[in-house]
Amino acid sequence: MEIQLRALAQWEVVDGTLTAPVPLDPANPTPDEVRTSTAWTICVAHAYAEIALRVEDDFGEVIATIDNPHDMWTTLESIYGSRQSGIQAVINAELTLACWDGRTLITEHHDHIVMGCRHR
Repeated sequence: MEIQLRALAQWEVVDGTLTAPVPLDPANPTPDEVRTSTAWTICVAHAYAEIALRVEDDFGEVIATIDNPHDMWTTLESIYGSRQSGIQAVINAELTLACWDGRTLITEHHDHIVMGCRHR
């Protein structure tokens, strides 16, 4: 998901390194400040939609009341981040047991997984 957000130039919004622009005079913003603020609002909406539309239905309830992509990401990461690491560890263990050396594509190694490990 992070790679997708980076590709769409939205990661900085989600990770919090890019923040909302603030006009010098909030009561009387310049036309440039209005354009920048509008662009920010659109970027935030896109980042929010990318996350909301890509997460499983099970995660939707956790983020249903959050309207900020940074807070949404932080919440998902705090609740499911360690679980994701655990899932990755299980997948790595299964690939190790399947004797996949990581030098070939996993799709090319598929026969070895289906037929059982063949040591070379």
